[in-house]
Amino acid sequence: DLAHSFGSNVIINSTGPSGSLRRAASDADIPTIAVELGEAHRFQKDLIDKALSGVESVLSAYSVRPIDSVSWPGWRAVINRKDEKWIRSNAGGIVSMHCSPGELIDEGDLLCTITNPFKSDKVEVRAPSNGLIVGLLYNPVVTPGDPICHLVNLDEETMVEYQVTKDTAMQ
Repeated sequence: DLAHSFGSNVIINSTGPSGSLRRAASDADIPTIAVELGEAHRFQKDLIDKALSGVESVLSAYSVRPIDSVSWPGWRAVINRKDEKWIRSNAGGIVSMHCSPGELIDEGDLLCTITNPFKSDKVEVRAPSNGLIVGLLYNPVVTPGDPICHLVNLDEETMVEYQVTKDTAMQ
């Protein structure tokens, strides 16, 4: 309920990693959300405003602060932690992304190309499964093992939930 009232498109249902504040709160049965928006090491005013609107929406949903309405993002996918993963670089170099956050991709689609500026090597990184891109690397330089994109696997059950929610929002 807490995550739904925030008004996010993607909710990853997880108690959080061991040692995190979110895990401690979850272990104590305290509803908690962690919001991840935008690029690392940058202030992005539109996303800060979106996060503040989400907080206002939560406060409204719990009758703490009246506002016009609880935020509805237009579509929503609820994902279990086991259904998501970070795709990591297996090469170093400069990344050229070929996908965007929120994009539905098919297994085998080209996610990015990694070019080594000191050689003529090009490495193509392809989607290991059908999925929804929920996060991307914005730093164009990677070393082996660096995260490139956050992919949510979409099996038939998850895809139906995503589509139904999206179709309902468009009506």
